[in-house]
Amino acid sequence: AVRLSVRWVGTAFDGRPCAGCATFWNGLTATVRANYLWTPLPGTTFVLIAGGGAGLGDLPPQSLPSLGGRTLLRAFENNELLGPLRLYGIVEVRRTLLHGLNANLSHLVWVRGLQMVLFVAHGRISRTLDPEELMRHESFRGEIGLGLRVLFDYIGVQPGVLALDVAVPLNRAPNEVGRRAPVGVILSVEQTL
Repeated sequence: AVRLSVRWVGTAFDGRPCAGCATFWNGLTATVRANYLWTPLPGTTFVLIAGGGAGLGDLPPQSLPSLGGRTLLRAFENNELLGPLRLYGIVEVRRTLLHGLNANLSHLVWVRGLQMVLFVAHGRISRTLDPEELMRHESFRGEIGLGLRVLFDYIGVQPGVLALDVAVPLNRAPNEVGRRAPVGVILSVEQTL
């Protein structure tokens, strides 16, 4: 599956940034993300994810593409790795530990299964639009981590996932060491459609 998104960023008349407001053009962000799932054995799935992004124009920092966060490099915070160019790759191995549970919790949630996820990610972020900067060693960030997924249904019909991920950065910018958490811990609830 491939997902492409383009977002126009403008500035309101009072100088505050807003996305999609009908004022004047400040910039544009574009991202692409592709994923491939392969299940060689029952209960074991490999997930390959690759993507990139670019921000053009005079973008405020909060509108720049990020390399950190829940769906990218989980060991890094959303606002830690910002820049106009980014590339990333993620490999996950998902192993089903328990399935077919049907544990009923007060007729609101039915727990269906439990998964363990091992993941490794590599990303590059640049501070400018120069592609050569993207290839420098200083732009590299990496992580390794482990996650636990509780697969459940809301009211017995709407599938969901409760995810707990713990990730360790393989490298961090020298100016961020000591200012950021040494590991990333993310707890999320997602609906699967």
